Amino acid sequence: MKFKGTLWLALGFLALVLYYYLVDIPQGEKEREDKERSEKILLFEEGSVEEFSLSENNQTIQLTRRKDDWELTQPIQARGDKDSAASFLNRLKTITYTRVVDDNPEDLRIFGLSVPSIEISLTLKNKEKISLSVGDNNPLGHSIYVKRGNENKVLLTRTPRKDLEKSVYDLRNKSLMDFDTHTITEINIERKESHLIIKKSDDTWTLSDKITATGNPDDIMSFLNSILSTRIKKFIDESPEALTKYGLDNPSIRLNLTRSEGKSPLTLLVGKTLEKEGYYAKMKEEPNVVLLSNGLFATLSRKLEFFLDKNLVDFKEDEITQFEIWNPEEKIRVVRDKDKKGSWKIESPFKTSANTATVNSLLFDLNGARIEEFITTLSNDHKFFGLSKPKHKLILSIGGKPWVLGIGNKTSDGKYFFSKRNRESFIFKLSEKSVSDLLRPLKDLRNRKIFNLKMDQADRIELKYSDNKFVLQKNENDWRLLVPEGTEKITTQKGNDIIWTLNALEFESIVEPPIDEKITRLDVPALTLSVFDNKNRELAQLKVGKKVANSDELIAHKKGSPSLHNIKARFLQEIPDNINEFKK
Repeated sequence: MKFKGTLWLALGFLALVLYYYLVDIPQGEKEREDKERSEKILLFEEGSVEEFSLSENNQTIQLTRRKDDWELTQPIQARGDKDSAASFLNRLKTITYTRVVDDNPEDLRIFGLSVPSIEISLTLKNKEKISLSVGDNNPLGHSIYVKRGNENKVLLTRTPRKDLEKSVYDLRNKSLMDFDTHTITEINIERKESHLIIKKSDDTWTLSDKITATGNPDDIMSFLNSILSTRIKKFIDESPEALTKYGLDNPSIRLNLTRSEGKSPLTLLVGKTLEKEGYYAKMKEEPNVVLLSNGLFATLSRKLEFFLDKNLVDFKEDEITQFEIWNPEEKIRVVRDKDKKGSWKIESPFKTSANTATVNSLLFDLNGARIEEFITTLSNDHKFFGLSKPKHKLILSIGGKPWVLGIGNKTSDGKYFFSKRNRESFIFKLSEKSVSDLLRPLKDLRNRKIFNLKMDQADRIELKYSDNKFVLQKNENDWRLLVPEGTEKITTQKGNDIIWTLNALEFESIVEPPIDEKITRLDVPALTLSVFDNKNRELAQLKVGKKVANSDELIAHKKGSPSLHNIKARFLQEIPDNINEFKK
C-alpha cells in the first residue's frame, strides 16, 4: 500500500509540472501578448503596408511600395529609401499609449487635434486604411496627444515627437550610384590636370595616365566601394534651368564607369564647391543637382600612385627556376637543383650547393616586399636616380619569363633606395631593409656546412691535440674511450655529440688567397679530428690551426678541400679536450 501511495504522489507531482509548463506558462505569455497588443495604437505588420503618407506643415510625403522597394510619389517622383521607410513603419507599429485621456472630447482643439500637427495614413494590402493624428505635447510631461482614424478617443503616448517627424530627405533614396562592383570593367576619371583610365582584363587591372602600370585590385575595389557607399548630402535643384551656376557645364571632375553584361555606363559630374559644405554634382543620366561631401571629392582626386600595385612582385614559389644578384663586386646566379627536389645550387661565380634555407628566406622576403612610394617621373630622369645603369640588380626567371629589378642611389635621408622594374618607366622607393633582404651576399647564399656525416656510418673518432690524444670506439648505442689507456670502462655519448657538432659546423669565410700551412699553423694543428667507419676508412678529417688576428675565428682545413676556411673559435669549446669531459 505504501508503494501505491508513493506512486500516486509522484504522478500527481508530474501532472502539476506538466500543467505549469504546458498550460500556465503559455497562458501567461498569451495574456502578456494580449496586454501589449491592446496597448498598441496601430495594429499592422510592416510587410502588409502598400502605401503610407505623412502630412506636416502643409506638405504631404507619400510613398508607394514597388515589389521590394519604395517609390516616393509626393511631393516629387523619386526612389524611396527602403531602409528608412521600413524603420519608420516598424517604429509606428510599436507605439503604445499610456492612458485614455478622454473617450469623447467636446473640443479637440484642447489637445491640438482639430488641426493635427502631423497626420499619418497607411493603406494595407487588403485596402484597409488606418491613420494616426498627432496633436500637442502634454504640458505635464514628455508625452503627446494622439488619436486613431475617425475615433474621438484621445490617447496619451510617450513616443518622442521626433520619431514621427520625417522630411522628404529622410524618406528619399540618398544613394548616389547603384551598381555591382564586380561588373565594372573600366574606370575613367577626367580631371582638368590629368586623365586616369583603369581597365580590367580578366582579374588584372591596368592603369594608364602618363605611364602604364598594373593596378592594385584591393585599392581599386576600395575606391569603387567608396563611390558605392556615398550618400547625397542635400538635394539642391530637381530641374535646373542651367548648369553654369553649379559649375557642371564644365565639370572639374567627370567619372565614367563602364559596366559589363550590356548595362549602360554611369557618369558623374562634379562642379563647384559650396563653401565648406561640399561640391555640386549630378549624374549625367539624372536631371537633378545634388550636394556631395568633401570626402567624395578627395576620393575622386586620388592620383595614379594610389591605385598602383604596391607589391614588388607576385609569384608562386615553384614558378621561380633561377635568380641572379648583381653587385659591383660579384654576379651570383642560383638555379633550382633538378636532381634534388626543394634544393638549389650556385652556378656562378663558381659551382657549389646553395643554402636552401637562405634561398627560401630570400624568396619569402621577396614575395612580401612592398613599395614604399611611387615617383612618377619620365625615363630621361633615371640617371639622376642611379637607374640608367644600376649597380645592383635582382633578376628572376618566373615561369620562364625574365623579371628585372634595378636598384639605384639612396635617398637623401638614407632610408630608401630608388628602384625600377623592367618594362616600366616609373621609379619607386624600397626600404633599406627590403633591399638588404633581397641582395644577399654569396657568403649567405652558399651552403657553408663543411661536413655531412651519417651517424650510423661513424665507428671510430680520433681527437689529436698537441699534448693529448683521445680515441672513441662505437659500442652499440654508446661510445667507449680506448685512448688514453686505462679508460676502457668509460662509456659516453660524446661521440654522437662530436658528429652533431661537425655536421652543424659552418665556415664564416674562405681564406683567399691560400696561405702557407706554416703561417696558419696547420702543420702543427691545435686539433686534428678524424672520423672512421667500421672498415677503418676515413670519412672526414678537420685540422684546426691558429686564430685569425683581431677576430674570434680560427683557420681550419677539411681534408680533400682546396680551400682553407675561417670558423668560429667556439668550435673548440664544443669538442672535449680532457678526460673529465668524457666522464660527464
